[in-house]
Amino acid sequence: MYVGSIESSREKMWVYDDEKDRLVTKEIDFIPALYKIYDEILVNAADNKVRDPSQTLIKVDIDKENNEISIMNNGKGKS
Repeated sequence: MYVGSIESSREKMWVYDDEKDRLVTKEIDFIPALYKIYDEILVNAADNKVRDPSQTLIKVDIDKENNEISIMNNGKGKS
């Protein structure tokens, strides 16, 4: 699957502002391919709700210290 450019890009996007405790638009630098991969994982976690109506949770953990992001849901997943 094509994920996009691996070169850094600067665009205005919605981001969470800790100080304001809300989403704001801000110019940020990001790598489109990494953004697309993260987006695809989130969409897959949400799509599972269609297959498994008992799913009630999508959890995202961001560990800045170890440069790790984990995403999970409590659905059954594919059989």
